[in-house]
Amino acid sequence: MKTEAEIVKLFAADKPIVAFKTLIKEQAEILKQQFNPHESVLELLRLKASFIDVLLTTIWKHFVENNAQNFSLLAVGGYGRRELFPYSDLDILILLDDSELESYQEKLSLFSNFLWDIGLNPGLSVRTVAESVQAAIGDQTVMTSLLEIRLIAGNNALFE
Repeated sequence: MKTEAEIVKLFAADKPIVAFKTLIKEQAEILKQQFNPHESVLELLRLKASFIDVLLTTIWKHFVENNAQNFSLLAVGGYGRRELFPYSDLDILILLDDSELESYQEKLSLFSNFLWDIGLNPGLSVRTVAESVQAAIGDQTVMTSLLEIRLIAGNNALFE
């Protein structure tokens, strides 16, 4: 698996989006080759989740890091459990402090658009803590996904 330092270099490529897509495809092929139908897939699911953690952390730092004290990037649902099947949803939550979103919207938009451009197709929510609680109260699927939540990058105190 590539390190964060190796992934950072992909931003300097002539075509960074193509470089990231290639990396994702290569990693999927490596995991596919390790698959054995007679063994548990749990380790492969965790390896994929770990790869996505490093990838998201690197992309997050590239686009958002200067404002990291105002956000937490969180894995939820199956991804929060570190169980990413080959075609699983990549469910992530950007948790905001109670600051105005407008001042950060451009950076978050660049982050989100890049994830889509490289083919990750995230299930992405952007909420404050209060909004997350309200969403969970109003929707059992949100409640369930928030039961399995973990910090990927950003503000740990906000996450807690």
